[in-house]
Amino acid sequence: MPHVQVRPSKDLRNHYREIADIAKKNNPVIITNHGRGDTVLVSMEDYAKFEDYMQNLQTTSGKNPTIIREVNPSKSVLGLWKGEAIIPDDFNAPLDDLKEYMY
Repeated sequence: MPHVQVRPSKDLRNHYREIADIAKKNNPVIITNHGRGDTVLVSMEDYAKFEDYMQNLQTTSGKNPTIIREVNPSKSVLGLWKGEAIIPDDFNAPLDDLKEYMY
């Protein structure tokens, strides 16, 4: 199972290379906007696999694939990503650029 990371949209501008490297290691990155999940960044390889999977599913079933879980971004659902999103151990650690203001 891939290690999913959650990052705010501003990180795309400030840390794009780092986020792209994470995605290239087959780890999806959920991009949030104002604290809510907005988009998912995946590697081109993973996207191609997904496209192949969806095409095969449509070909074998003769029907369009259905959405397994629909998410309404305007409605917060507690525990929606439980077991799917991993928060790093240092999540609550002070940011390096703010350490001088701490304590």
